[in-house]
Amino acid sequence: MLEKIRFRRSLNESVSIGDVIYYRQANFVVINIISVNVALKASGNILYDCLCQQVQTPDLSAEYMTTQAEIVYQPHEFNEISEVGEFIYDESTGIWVQINAIISVRFEDNNIHVKYEFTPVVEWSDNEIKVALNNKRRKQMKLLKSTKDHLANNN
Repeated sequence: MLEKIRFRRSLNESVSIGDVIYYRQANFVVINIISVNVALKASGNILYDCLCQQVQTPDLSAEYMTTQAEIVYQPHEFNEISEVGEFIYDESTGIWVQINAIISVRFEDNNIHVKYEFTPVVEWSDNEIKVALNNKRRKQMKLLKSTKDHLANNN
């Protein structure tokens, strides 16, 4: 299951695809960074919008393939027309899709009809998720090197 998550990080914290974040009592893996908003003057933080995959959930996108659909925009929605490359949540299927192309645009009765080609966002495999989780665990582990001389001197 994919979810768009917005989170804030300080300037010295990096964000990368494959990072694991804890959100709503579950682990999610960042599979795409959608946007970055730098708010240096206000808070010195960076806001990230990321498409994240929840760990140990079924792949809903596996049942779908690239397809086309026409969406009608009314005049008050003209500033909301989706662009190529944009990620959109399809409420009817419950999956995230990415727009590959705008096939056609036509005006009719003051409305704009836009025909899109879009592809379901492919979720990561169980193995890719496992690698991301293991990488997070490695980052959290801090091993100390033991020195035999130091231990011997304390006795």
